[in-house]
Amino acid sequence: MRRIATEAKTATIKRRQQRQRQQQRRHEQRQQRQTATTKTGRTRRISTTISTARYPATMKPYVRRRRRHGEYGNQDLLSATVTDKTNKRYTAAVSEFANWVIENEDDAEDMEEFDDLVCDYIHELHRGSFGFSKASTLISALINKVPEFKHQLPRSKQALRGWTKQSPGGSYPPLTWELTVVIAMHFIKNGLFREGVGTLLAFDCMLRVGELTNIKRDDILDTGDLRVGGEHKGLVIRLTKTKTGPNKWVEVLQPEVQTILRQLIKSIPSSASQSQQRLFPFTGPQYRYQLKKACTALGLSNLYVPHSLRHGGATRYYHVLKMPIEDVLFRGRWASNDSARRYIQSGIAILMSFKSDKQREIGLKVVNEGILYHIALSQKHYHSNRYRSSLSTEETSDRLE
Repeated sequence: MRRIATEAKTATIKRRQQRQRQQQRRHEQRQQRQTATTKTGRTRRISTTISTARYPATMKPYVRRRRRHGEYGNQDLLSATVTDKTNKRYTAAVSEFANWVIENEDDAEDMEEFDDLVCDYIHELHRGSFGFSKASTLISALINKVPEFKHQLPRSKQALRGWTKQSPGGSYPPLTWELTVVIAMHFIKNGLFREGVGTLLAFDCMLRVGELTNIKRDDILDTGDLRVGGEHKGLVIRLTKTKTGPNKWVEVLQPEVQTILRQLIKSIPSSASQSQQRLFPFTGPQYRYQLKKACTALGLSNLYVPHSLRHGGATRYYHVLKMPIEDVLFRGRWASNDSARRYIQSGIAILMSFKSDKQREIGLKVVNEGILYHIALSQKHYHSNRYRSSLSTEETSDRLE
């Protein structure tokens, strides 16, 4: 293994030396052309807007535009194709790549060299086990910052595809409806009622974690709501901001989830100030932490993440409830039908790799006996524990007195 790594590093050094020799020859040719144009009286246009020591030469037009027009300037519409969070991630990826180029005292003068440079960087990331996402983010960032790069990085893109073939990334396993119910019961039993409701809702409506945490009291539309007409029937959620665009909606179809969501809404005052407050007052990272903690307590796999609820909901509606694939795609708000089809297709195959365990059997029992009944029991269990805890605290304080 060490020998293979040494050979790969030697090959990289040889390519770098070859590129430096080519750059030296081109530099001499430019000097000769400049001398020739000076003798004939013509002036050669040389841009001195930016420093040559900061970015690879092919990135200089992008940097030049940013410096001339401010931080973004006339790049606002180009940057608006991705969210602010993604844009910061892209900028960090490009800066990190530029720093790597400077540290190695390398550069590129044309697209072929630049492509080779990016390819070398991807190979170094691969050898250093930094993760595929870092290399993939760089390619997406370069194309986003300089759209002309889309069809001009063949070697780099091929290296990225090779990385995918060599070590394909694993998909997060979907949660079944029974396990989702068990996790929700665990939340409610431990006083995390809204986390429990959110878990059931995210599964049924195939919500991304960002969509779940941004739902407000005013985003719930119930039967007879005059905002859309008195003939409206059903419980609908408005999703003001989603990955695939603003102002989407999804209907809550599972009867038990409808009932418990209505119970949560009734507990919140319908005043103007309360209507704009978030229904689930926790952040994505906080919910992810609580879900991991619940899975550990229940003895479930540590591979489950909030996205497992979305994946599981899509798999259940298609495979168990026999919803047409087009309806599943519409309900899940997928932008790409091809990726969604592969996503749903893999669900059952991944579930088959898991063995049946005690928690799945408990979940099946809860579903058969009635989810709402067990939710009520979980709430009763939590309140009785709190009452006993308060009594023991009072007894302890009396003894101390």
